[in-house]
Amino acid sequence: MKPAVTSLVFPVVAVLALGALAATDLHALADYGARVVPVLAFVAFMAVVVNAADGLGTFDILLGSLRAGLGIRGNGRREAVATWVLIFGASVVSTVFFSLDTTAILLTPIALKLAASAGLHPLRAALTVVWTANLGSLLLPISNLTNLLAVQTPAFSGTADFVSASWRAALVLLAVAAIVPWLTPVGPQGERRAAERPRWTRPAVMFSLLLAVLLGALLSPLPVWVSAGAAAAVALGLTARWNRSGLRLSLVPWGSLILTLALTAVAALVHRLGLLDAVTGAVASLIDAPLAVAACGAVLANVVNNIPAYLALEPALGSREGLMALLIGVNAGSVITPWATLATLLWAEQAGRQGLRIGWGRFVLCGLVLAPVSVVAATAVL
Repeated sequence: MKPAVTSLVFPVVAVLALGALAATDLHALADYGARVVPVLAFVAFMAVVVNAADGLGTFDILLGSLRAGLGIRGNGRREAVATWVLIFGASVVSTVFFSLDTTAILLTPIALKLAASAGLHPLRAALTVVWTANLGSLLLPISNLTNLLAVQTPAFSGTADFVSASWRAALVLLAVAAIVPWLTPVGPQGERRAAERPRWTRPAVMFSLLLAVLLGALLSPLPVWVSAGAAAAVALGLTARWNRSGLRLSLVPWGSLILTLALTAVAALVHRLGLLDAVTGAVASLIDAPLAVAACGAVLANVVNNIPAYLALEPALGSREGLMALLIGVNAGSVITPWATLATLLWAEQAGRQGLRIGWGRFVLCGLVLAPVSVVAATAVL
C-alpha cells in the first residue's frame, strides 16, 4: 500500500472505530481514552526530545566520542567486536529508558555508520539494533507501550512492582539478544569507511544534560507523560535557539501515532462487541500455563501487531504472572513478521535510508527460530 493511501486509511479507521465505540458505550470510550491517550502523549513527547536532540547531532557526538574515548579504532576484528559491543550497549540503554521505537528510529542509522567505520558487517549491526529493541523492551514500563498499558492495571502497584516481576525474564532476553546476532550468517563484509572524531558543541552539551535529567525523572513517581512533556518543552526551546529550521511538525511521528491509535481503537471496539470472547475465554483457561499464554500472545502479535494483541488478551489475565507471560509473548515473540511491532517497520525504513536493503525472507526465517527460543527461555524464569 502506498504511503499516500495509508496516510488516509488509518485516520479514517481510527475515527470510525472511535465513533462506533462512542455510539456503543460512552463508558468504554472514556476508559479507552484514560488508558491510551497518556501512552500516546508520552510517545509524542519522547519523539520531540529525541528528534530535536538528533537534529543538532547530539547522539552522533555522544556515541562517536564514546567510541573514540574507548580507543575503538584500527585493530581489525577486535575493533569490529568492540564497536558491536558499543552498538549493543547503546541499544539496551535506549530501549530500556526511551522505548524500542526510539531505538529503531535513532540508533539504526548511527549503528550503520559506526559499523561502516569499523569493518563490522552492516546487517549484523542492524539486526543487533532491532532484536535488542524488541527483546530488550520488558524491563521498565516505559520500555514498551504494552508495558505502559499493563502497569495501568490493578495487577501492578507501580514501576517497582513491575520491575520486580520483569527483571529476571528481561535479563534472559537481553542475553539472547546479545548472542543471536553472532550466530546469524550475514555474508561477506562491506566496504570500510574512515570515521571522523566528533567535536562537542554547546547545543549537544545542553541536550545531553536534558537527557540525563529526563532519565532520572522517568524513574520518579511522576507520570511518565508529565516528565516527557516538560522535557519536550525544553527541547523545543533549545531548538528554537540553535536550530530554528528544525522546528517542524515532523518532530512528532504522526504516522506511527495514528497507526497505533487505529489499531488500539479497533481492538477496543472488537472487545466491546464481544467478538473475542471465545478467544479470551480459551486464554483464561491457560492461566496456570504461562508458556501457553506467552505463545498465544506471540502468535497473535505476529498476525495483527503486538499492541492490539495485548489489548485483546489482557482481560483474560488478571494476575501479575499472567500479564507478565503475555508481555513476554507480545514483546519478545513479535520478531517474525515485519508488522508485528511498529519498531520493526521503523527500523527497516531507517536502514533503507542508509542503503541497507532488508531481506524479509531471511528475517522471517531467523524470527521463526528466535521467537520460540526467546519466549521459552524468558517464561522459564517467571
